[in-house]
Amino acid sequence: MKKVFLLLLALILCLSVTACNGDGEQAESTEPVEKTTAPGKVESDTYSNDYISFKVPAGYTAAVEEGSDIISPATPNGDSISVLFSNKDGSFDQLTKEGFETELKTIDPNIALQNYTAEKIDGVDSVHFSYTVNLDPIKINITQIILNTEPNLTITVTDFTGTSTADFAALLSSIDVK
Repeated sequence: MKKVFLLLLALILCLSVTACNGDGEQAESTEPVEKTTAPGKVESDTYSNDYISFKVPAGYTAAVEEGSDIISPATPNGDSISVLFSNKDGSFDQLTKEGFETELKTIDPNIALQNYTAEKIDGVDSVHFSYTVNLDPIKINITQIILNTEPNLTITVTDFTGTSTADFAALLSSIDVK
């Protein structure tokens, strides 16, 4: 039960950071994202949908949620990869390291931004950043990649087991934007 509660807390934290434009202001959105494509799927350790594909750890499977796909191990351990679709609203240019640091501190002063990188991934502007939520005795590592595509794509890797660092590097290097 405690692990389920912590997973929900981590997902809420991920969504709260993703929903803001980096300066504490909620991004404006005029209409909901309509995911009119087929849901993503995992085949041969590769996740793919109509917008993107990337490598996932062996044994992960995809489940569909409204507006996102959740990819998790076949044997649940709390780890997950989520792909969230959101409207392109112009806020991508405001995603700065300072904005994320400020946003994380407003959520919890004990959360520190560990990594922030702005770069092109497969020719698309992107940012990716990592932070750790320490809920003694559980430590949750969260890494997010936001791609400036239409629709915007946010990939969130939630790691309860401490094994996803190598998996994230493989995921990042294998991203193919369609």
